[in-house]
Amino acid sequence: MEIDLDKIKPVLKRISEYLDKMELNYGEIEVDDIPALIMSFSFDESEEKETKSEKELYQFLVIITTDGEWIAIKSLVGSREEIPKEHLCDIYLDCLKANYALEELTFSADKDGDIFVEADMLADVRFEDFKEEFSSLVLGMQVFIDLMKKYGVSKINTASKKSSKTIKRHTIKDLMYM
Repeated sequence: MEIDLDKIKPVLKRISEYLDKMELNYGEIEVDDIPALIMSFSFDESEEKETKSEKELYQFLVIITTDGEWIAIKSLVGSREEIPKEHLCDIYLDCLKANYALEELTFSADKDGDIFVEADMLADVRFEDFKEEFSSLVLGMQVFIDLMKKYGVSKINTASKKSSKTIKRHTIKDLMYM
C-alpha cells in the first residue's frame, strides 16, 4: 500500500483538533514510518485509596492511525501472556459477548492472541461521531477491567513507560510491549 502523507496529515490535524476539544493529552509518533497519535489512559479502581494496601491500577496505550480515508483507534487491553491461562477461553468468549451486547464496542485479537479494543471510522467523521466512537474505546477498557476483575486480575499495564514524545520508528506491536 502506498503511503500518501498529503492525505494523512490533514486527517491527523483534524483528529488533533478533536482531541484538544475533548481536552485529552496526546503525543505525535511514527508507526512504521507513518505519522500517528498516541495517548495513555489510566484507571484507578481502588475503592479506598488511603487505606487499601494494594491499588487496582489499569493503564492502556491508545494509538490513532489513518490512511487518509479511514481512522483506526486501537488499544491493547490484554496481553495473552498476562491473562490467566485457566481463564483465557472464558475471557475471549466474554469479549465476544460484549461485542454482541454493546453497540459500537469492538474487541479483537491479533495473531498472537493479544486482546485489543478498537474503533474504526471514515476519515471525514464529524466531531460528535468521533467523540462517540472514541468513547466506545474507553467503555471497552472499562468492560475489560471488569472482566479481568471477575477472573482475579487487579492490575493491567499495557501503556508505554516512555514519554510519548520520544517514541519514533516503532511498529505498533513494539509500542504496545515497551
